[in-house]
Amino acid sequence: MSESAVKMLAPDDDGAWLKSLKSDVQPMTFKKGREVAESRRVSGLARTDVGIAATVTGSEGQKYQVQLAPTEEGGLESLCNCDAWNKYGAHCKHVVAAGLVYLTRIKAKQAESLPPGATPTPADADPVALPALAKLENWLGLSALPDLEFHYRLSPTNGAMGGRIWVVDVRRTDQAAKGPVQVKRILTQGTRVAPADERVLSMLANHEVRYDSKVVLNDEELGDVFEVMRARKVIYRGTSLSFPSEPARPIIRLHNTPDGATAKIEIGLPDGATISLKDAIILPGRRTWAVVGQGAYVLEPDFPPRLLRKWLLEPTMNFPTSQLDRALSFFAAHLPRYKLALQADGIDVDDTTAPKFILTVEGRSDHVKAQLAARYGKAVTVPVSATAQHLGYASGTGPEGRKLYLRQEAAERHAAKQLVESGFRFDETSTSFEANGDNAIQFWAKGRNELPKDWEMFAAQPPKVKVRAKLRPKIRVNMTAVNWFDLDAEFTSEDQSVDLGAVRMFLETGRKFIPLRDGSFAEADLDELKRVATLLEEAGALPGKTRTRLPLFHATALDLLATLGDVEIEAKARRAMVELREVDGIPPVKAPDGLHAELRHYQEAGLSWLWFLYRHGLSGVLADDMGLGKTIQALSLMLKIKKEQGSKPSLVVAPTSVLPNWEREIERFTPELKVVTWHGADRRENVEQLKGADLVLTSYALIRRDLDELRAVG
Repeated sequence: MSESAVKMLAPDDDGAWLKSLKSDVQPMTFKKGREVAESRRVSGLARTDVGIAATVTGSEGQKYQVQLAPTEEGGLESLCNCDAWNKYGAHCKHVVAAGLVYLTRIKAKQAESLPPGATPTPADADPVALPALAKLENWLGLSALPDLEFHYRLSPTNGAMGGRIWVVDVRRTDQAAKGPVQVKRILTQGTRVAPADERVLSMLANHEVRYDSKVVLNDEELGDVFEVMRARKVIYRGTSLSFPSEPARPIIRLHNTPDGATAKIEIGLPDGATISLKDAIILPGRRTWAVVGQGAYVLEPDFPPRLLRKWLLEPTMNFPTSQLDRALSFFAAHLPRYKLALQADGIDVDDTTAPKFILTVEGRSDHVKAQLAARYGKAVTVPVSATAQHLGYASGTGPEGRKLYLRQEAAERHAAKQLVESGFRFDETSTSFEANGDNAIQFWAKGRNELPKDWEMFAAQPPKVKVRAKLRPKIRVNMTAVNWFDLDAEFTSEDQSVDLGAVRMFLETGRKFIPLRDGSFAEADLDELKRVATLLEEAGALPGKTRTRLPLFHATALDLLATLGDVEIEAKARRAMVELREVDGIPPVKAPDGLHAELRHYQEAGLSWLWFLYRHGLSGVLADDMGLGKTIQALSLMLKIKKEQGSKPSLVVAPTSVLPNWEREIERFTPELKVVTWHGADRRENVEQLKGADLVLTSYALIRRDLDELRAVG
């Protein structure tokens, strides 16, 4: 708080400069500050040259130093050493509490200075009432007055039955010279005790059996109490015992001797120093502690008391020279499994080096075999497994001698996982990774370039695999002059293509990449290809062919191909497909000129339908009842054909008994039609008459016999 920003506080200060306190802070901050003030946790309140200062006790007994002062601009500035000061808005609850208590005291002094019977003027600032809180204290079980605080003195000594015991005496911080207090009496009398101390006292009360107010604990019992005692003041060897946050760890140290080696269990401290196990005090409670000097460290990993007692009884072991290599191999393989560090004379043990990964690959386009290795340092390389656990140390010998590297299990497992996610399968027998089919093609074409950039990759003559763009259908429908649809269908990727048969065979394999003629591959959308192939087959396309000729009745099936979007349909074919799809809207046609009759409305509809079938090369059956004029409808069609397309012979095959009726009907209604009645191929003049005929009449019997002759003359 800068002196230039504040002004001197007047001797008769009325606290008006604190009026803005409520508007400056958050509502919840002001509410909490009022609660702190009402709980009488503000102490040492005093005026300074520029403002006021006070000590505010936190909810867990912390002491916060607070300062407030008015500014030249009419506001106020503050300071507080709590973590929440100016974090959730201006000031904090401790500043609010100090300010409210100060205002309350000013108001009380003003009331004392008033004449008897006078009424004080209401102040703008909110006064703080300090009522008796007996009921509230009883309800919460907490006291508004400061809690008693304690500290704990530890003294190790030898027990009557051997072994170490600990004598603990508990003393009030404010009355330490008066000696230890009786723990059970403190708890049963309802004395105000800080909650953190009450937890410690409750545990110690279970062991208070002596008349001199001292508590006796063994190592395991003290280890249990340490967990709740670490937040309080503990005296050991005359000074405070610290509880560092970083743990201590067991270490196996291997020393060379003239006739072999000696392994010792030591304690490694966070600062890198080590201490012999016998020089540390081990407290194997529910959580193991190691007391070294004036520090109490949590021991990790947390081994059970059974192992700790065994280590304490036998902290060293000697190995003859003949067994040294086997012992070292055992340590290297299994100590990391239990998170035990290893240090050895003449051997550099590295626990921090990160591995570099080396990938060796070989194979063909649809198969790849890979070996993944982790390299530690410059000369130590070990194979990476996707399933191995408890990897231990990797051992190697270099220019500087033998060296052990702690294998980084998480890093190696992550590297193996990357290969598996790329489509590789791990083979435990050969400790290799293999990929086949689509996964292999994907790796050769793209996957190897997507591996981490810091991996080293070696490949012996890798195959040249090219993956082209996604395979897409290319479909075209046109129409020939003889009223047939021509369906051209193939699947293309850049300048390569495959037919429907190859796609159908490919779909049965379930592969993602389809081979092309030039040895490359095209990526395929299986669902899309299956849908297109099904529609093509329904439309009549034949596997193995890029062009299929289809009759017009396939128009509806071809129309479904248009739903694929990227289909080219020639204009003539599109018109035919529209007309064939909308058969209910057959366009009407007029009776041809030269027809000596007036058609009824249903006969006109019949003529329109026959003309529609003729134009599109379709067949049909005119199935009206007898006597409704089927013959005249057929003759009208033949006359219209002659009028619009010229003379084209039409063949009428009928029972012999009705041929004369056809001749009469033609002469009556369509005399312009040149008609010839076929009497057989044995009559020469009959054949000559066919030339230029518009209509040829014949019977069923003759047509079976003379069909070839009739075809010969057109």
